[in-house]
Amino acid sequence: MKEFMKNGIKSLNQNKKKILFPFVGDSVGGSHIATVYLINNLKKINISYKIVLLTNGPLENFLKKKKKLNILFGKIIKTYQ
Repeated sequence: MKEFMKNGIKSLNQNKKKILFPFVGDSVGGSHIATVYLINNLKKINISYKIVLLTNGPLENFLKKKKKLNILFGKIIKTYQ
């Protein structure tokens, strides 16, 4: 915490964080929309993310309209360590 207070956001980027957002993909709701807003802010502070959809459907179509989002389709084979 002392490092963050001294160096700000730059200190967070030294140990780059990775976030995985898993969704079924069969519907679109408030949590999906909020996640897109969250991701846009994460990109501003250079935090890595992936969106995983287990099925094709309405959420896939919604996310395709959003540009430059990292989306994976299919089963989760590997997770972040």
